Amino acid sequence: KGQGKSLNAKLLCIELKIPIIIVNKSIPKDVNFIKFFNDIKQNYCFFVDEFEKLFSEKGRSNENTDYHEQDVFLSFMDGVLTNKHKVLFLLTTNESVSEYFINRPSRVKFLQEYNELSEEIFDMIVSDKLVNKKFREDLEDSVSLINLNIDLLISIIEDINLFKRPFSKFKENYNY
Repeated sequence: KGQGKSLNAKLLCIELKIPIIIVNKSIPKDVNFIKFFNDIKQNYCFFVDEFEKLFSEKGRSNENTDYHEQDVFLSFMDGVLTNKHKVLFLLTTNESVSEYFINRPSRVKFLQEYNELSEEIFDMIVSDKLVNKKFREDLEDSVSLINLNIDLLISIIEDINLFKRPFSKFKENYNY
């Protein structure tokens, strides 16, 4: 969480310059959304943020679900329900998805895992948000990119700016 998955997906959508369909709610089973998407007569991007929250893995949910599950997307992606136009699927997740999504390159060609905050993102945020640049080196020495996310980094920098002190001076009392 907080590693920049959604931001990167949104930036990619903008750069593609094709229509974007954003799904942000679970879709009831009585809605034939695949027919709706197959009726679209142009290329588009199908973006689902936090996919695992909106579409549970078949058989994983303890309750009888009235919403479409991940297996519907597998059929759609495999061409069982064909589409004449190109569809780019962008799915972000904080948890695992069905192993069948990633076990074949014909389904998922590109997979980006976010295990730690990149140095590039760290540098961009620090350069943009840290008021007193003399605290930068202390911040770099006081945090680890492995257990740091964007939200936490911004919070730490806001507190450095507020207290006007290097992070090492209040790190022990910080919830980090």
